[in-house]
Amino acid sequence: MEEIQYEKMGMIKQGNLGYFHWGINTKTKQIIAIQTVPITDKLEGVPRSVLDEVSLVKGLQHTNIIRLLAVQVQENTVDLIYEHTNTDLHRLIHPAPGKNRIIKPPLIKKILYQVLSGLSNYHSRKIIHRDIKPRNVLIDTDTLVVKIADLWLTKKFCGQGCRLGTELTRVGNRGTRAPEILLGATNYSGSADIWSVGCLFYEMMTGKLLFSENTLAGDTLCEIFSIFGMPTEDTWPGVTFLPGYHSVRQQFLVYKGEKKNIMSLCSDAGLEEVGVELLSKMLCMNPSARVSTEDAIKDPYLMDMMAV
Repeated sequence: MEEIQYEKMGMIKQGNLGYFHWGINTKTKQIIAIQTVPITDKLEGVPRSVLDEVSLVKGLQHTNIIRLLAVQVQENTVDLIYEHTNTDLHRLIHPAPGKNRIIKPPLIKKILYQVLSGLSNYHSRKIIHRDIKPRNVLIDTDTLVVKIADLWLTKKFCGQGCRLGTELTRVGNRGTRAPEILLGATNYSGSADIWSVGCLFYEMMTGKLLFSENTLAGDTLCEIFSIFGMPTEDTWPGVTFLPGYHSVRQQFLVYKGEKKNIMSLCSDAGLEEVGVELLSKMLCMNPSARVSTEDAIKDPYLMDMMAV
């Protein structure tokens, strides 16, 4: 990676590992994004989490994945320099007061296809993102090119039997976490990302969250079960052996929330039947039966995107 001379121009946000600024490459005048991570232990040096992120990102070269341009170590910080985009999906779904919501079905289809394309690159390399959500889907509003970003939770996996650990306080937003993770599974794979994409797809279509973000895992699972039913060994082999299953089963037996179904939830959003079918494949509770990224990209709902 080349060394970049840069100047920080303004704060974008505070992230999980540090601060994001936008800045300028002083040589090329290109606008860039700079993630600044503090070095808190001088003996340890660059944090392990940063080294892990860099090692994974270097192998992810894809149009729909944010590109790491350079890594520059300072005395007390390390700067990860990325390409820059001018907005994210959250801002398109939930525009500021007084601004019109511009995200419509044709654009939703285009964004969904690109998110799946980027994730397919992840999964083909046995890497799971683990934090797919609108704020981590960046968009260039001029070109409408999508970039999956915020890669600090990426992990290598080796299929359904790989032990990754739940790290429940760190594996994405609770509202987009796959049910296997909410139930305490430590063996999971890229199918967990697909569940998150399903939640993202629904939020794009309706402008609403499908599941609550700021609740306990058991409450979120009850919301999930109110739509899809309580899983059993017949519908999801092995589910009763997951650590959280029996306690949440008891909680669901006394759950007072409204029972729903995915078709009725999408009926007011104008999502065509073939789109609801794809959403249902993504939001399949059994991770082994959940649609893969490659099959989702080829789904009839996205067929016209493949010809673009």
